[in-house]
Amino acid sequence: MSKRIYLESAKKWAIKAGIPAVGSIFLIFMYINSLGIIDSVQYSGDTICAGTLDDPCYAYLNLSFKEDVFIYPVEGVPDPWGRDTLFNFDPNVKSWKLERSWGKGWREIPLDKTCTGTWCGAKDSSGCKYSIAFREGRNYQLRITGYKKSPYDIIKWGAFSGVDEIDPSWFGIDRDIGYKEKSEITYTPSTDTICNNGECSLSLYSGIRNVYEDNTWKRIEDAKSLKGSDIECVVDFDGEYMAECLDYNYTHKKIKFKINKNENKNKDIPIKNFKISYNETTGKKIKEKIKEKKIKFKDLGEEIVLWIESEFGDELHFGENSTVIELHDPDTEILDDSYGRKSAADTNYGSDISMSITTGATEARSYIKFNLSAIPPEAIINSAVLRLRLASLDGYASSHNVSVFHVYDSTWNESSITWNNQPCGVNFDDSGNCNLTSESNTTYDDRDGDSMMNWDTTQMVTAETGNNISMVLTKDGTSGMLGPRTKENAYVFGRPWLNIDYSLPDTIKPTYSNAQTNTTIAGESILFSILYNDDTALESDGGYIFSTNNSGVWVNDSLIIWTSTPQWANVSKTLPNAGNRTDYRWYANDSAGNINNTEIFYVEITAGDTCTYSSGTWAVNFIDNCSITENVNLAGENLTLHGDVGRFDIRAVIANYDKIIKHGDGEIAIWSGGSITQ
Repeated sequence: MSKRIYLESAKKWAIKAGIPAVGSIFLIFMYINSLGIIDSVQYSGDTICAGTLDDPCYAYLNLSFKEDVFIYPVEGVPDPWGRDTLFNFDPNVKSWKLERSWGKGWREIPLDKTCTGTWCGAKDSSGCKYSIAFREGRNYQLRITGYKKSPYDIIKWGAFSGVDEIDPSWFGIDRDIGYKEKSEITYTPSTDTICNNGECSLSLYSGIRNVYEDNTWKRIEDAKSLKGSDIECVVDFDGEYMAECLDYNYTHKKIKFKINKNENKNKDIPIKNFKISYNETTGKKIKEKIKEKKIKFKDLGEEIVLWIESEFGDELHFGENSTVIELHDPDTEILDDSYGRKSAADTNYGSDISMSITTGATEARSYIKFNLSAIPPEAIINSAVLRLRLASLDGYASSHNVSVFHVYDSTWNESSITWNNQPCGVNFDDSGNCNLTSESNTTYDDRDGDSMMNWDTTQMVTAETGNNISMVLTKDGTSGMLGPRTKENAYVFGRPWLNIDYSLPDTIKPTYSNAQTNTTIAGESILFSILYNDDTALESDGGYIFSTNNSGVWVNDSLIIWTSTPQWANVSKTLPNAGNRTDYRWYANDSAGNINNTEIFYVEITAGDTCTYSSGTWAVNFIDNCSITENVNLAGENLTLHGDVGRFDIRAVIANYDKIIKHGDGEIAIWSGGSITQ
């Protein structure tokens, strides 16, 4: 017996069963499960992976079937979210493929195509009509191989297990810290802050990089919708063709199209998507048409709503005269970036999509300013790295050395800075506005194929924490021009980026609990104990001092250094005579110097047998439940009673006392024949 599984069969079953709309392959596996064909399912759990070619992410699903199953092709290629497939991804991946274990390796399963070999169930290479065959009683191991857009992403993958939904995760790696699941991550639309045990990494971006969606922060390229974020869908109407942005994300725009003139009815009206770039020398916009489709309106009032593929930075043109639709995001953490050129000394380049760094007759210096207000004022800067990605390279030298300098004066702005009014002076000699000694330099070799350049800016960021930070970039005497992208560049991920690693000082004081003693009897060794703990660490620079007061004078013990967190502070003493009171406390600090001293505790010192009086102060413990049946002469001494539990029964005469002192809630009862006389 066998089952032939077609998409139409699964759809009919779903309608009868009241199943909501789901992906096609997902629906097929639900249908298979409803038939009771799947015998058992196992799947892999959480894993840590970079999602790169060298370190792909893998997920495994083991299935066995009670009878033969044949799955037939479904049209369409699975997208980065896994829609129309057995799997789904949140957020989306860069790319992925589904594979089956075959021999000692793996073979890809193209579920949108027919099988062409024995590995997927065909008799030979001539192929068959189905995509894959699962045979009765056999165990099949499926593997999903995923590639991330960023190794730092945390991707939750899901699959229908035949019993319930499963959602293990592909955890990402952190920048120089560890793994994200161990870190506390704080996002704003234009910053990432990742902290682990007081060590933090802050990234400052230009434009919007993160949006809040589905109760979590996502990269803009991972969000299902960017509507309502700081990113706007802007429509430039031409008056003849009307368009309205209903929704949009990083790759698509949902547009409502209308026409405004009768002569445009029943005509093929173009919708064109253009990839935008710029000539790095002239600054002229370059439009490359990458897609075009046509729509037709029957009536003047007709509205056509379409999802159009158009990535962030693209321009969507509607109609012959071109109503233009594009996404705009505001400037954020990069406040200004521009350059001054010696050969055009009064020209401002603040709106250019790239900067210029060169020497010689066309010498140019590039200035950048960042907003550092996201750094806590108490932060200790461990490192700060400026990252620039080149848009252009012009010259014959294979190696270019570029230095970065701290600019003290941050009053300049990109809309007015020129070669002649630059803060560091045309001869680069204004030491009042600029540090004329470079903080770091980077050698760019155009033979290595990488367009990213990095500079250490730790010292200047440390000096400007809480303020804006300005810097200038200059080049050595080798020929050629380097053109890093600016915040105006359409390529979001190529804009300037400042990554700052900092430490937060430990300001949380240690805590204590469970203060206790093990005896109150005079002459015995008493153990004073308390448990200290700390959010960071007690050791190795923290410690405690134990202090006691028996006679009105506090006496401190020597300092004891903590060796662990948490740790008991235990001190042994011999108690003085019965009837005395001993006050005690601990003075303590953690490894960061945060102090938390205890309140003053006390212990009433008692005799071993508190019910029998010998001489001096008579110290009674209520818990002993004393019953005094013989007369007692205190000869002018005190009677002290302490404790919250128990009673003191007086059935005889207690005479000649000086004072009666009671501590606690214990009960005193005077019976017939008993009395207290002074």
